Amino acid sequence: MPPSITTKSFIPFIQRVAGCAVLMGFAGLFLTAYPAFWGEAGLSGYRHFLHAGMAPVFAVCITFLALARAPRHAECSSGSILWHGCFWLILIAAVPLILSSVLAMFAIYGTQAQRLLLRIHRGSAVFFSAFIVLYALLPLGRRPGESDSRFRVE
Repeated sequence: MPPSITTKSFIPFIQRVAGCAVLMGFAGLFLTAYPAFWGEAGLSGYRHFLHAGMAPVFAVCITFLALARAPRHAECSSGSILWHGCFWLILIAAVPLILSSVLAMFAIYGTQAQRLLLRIHRGSAVFFSAFIVLYALLPLGRRPGESDSRFRVE
């Protein structure tokens, strides 16, 4: 008889899928934007098309991650407070990151406001990147033999 899908086994699977989707989306967006971040020219051409094309999918994935993982991070009674805090800081940094790019698409802003939105987008991308890398690496930093209940998906 095939094993049945239970809520206890399905929810951790969904949470892992959401986490992997966000990390893959982050990697793609980072790779397309990284050269433009340090250069003066900015994004243009095919890299800009790739970046702008992956961004909506990434926004959906980050929303899916928030819905899937928020119950786990709602209370910091168990686990690393830093790990739980990174999750919430990722979501907080995602708001100006996404909004700044969406608002820049409207023709109601002048040149100065467009430049401000780009600075907000770049700045929030730096914070978002730091938090998501820290969130992904914290579970890897535990000592051998230490219980992984701090990072267990429930």
